[in-house]
Amino acid sequence: MEQEQKDILEKLIHNHCIGKKHLKETTILKGFNRKDHGKLKQAIKQLVRQGYIVKHPTSHEDGYTIPSHEVAEVKALLKLR
Repeated sequence: MEQEQKDILEKLIHNHCIGKKHLKETTILKGFNRKDHGKLKQAIKQLVRQGYIVKHPTSHEDGYTIPSHEVAEVKALLKLR
């Protein structure tokens, strides 16, 4: 797993975005270097394809969340408790 993917998963876990709670893409990208945003957007798409996160469409932009059945696997990948 690439570092960008781990950074995104860590940010979602830190903000408790599990199940119904989600973060918008712009909020996920905040705090990262602007020149890395392209790589991070690609990492988000890869994580959606792999099933680690789910796209949650809203009226303004897409939000992303970790499905509750994937939390244990994501934490194991990130080596969290």
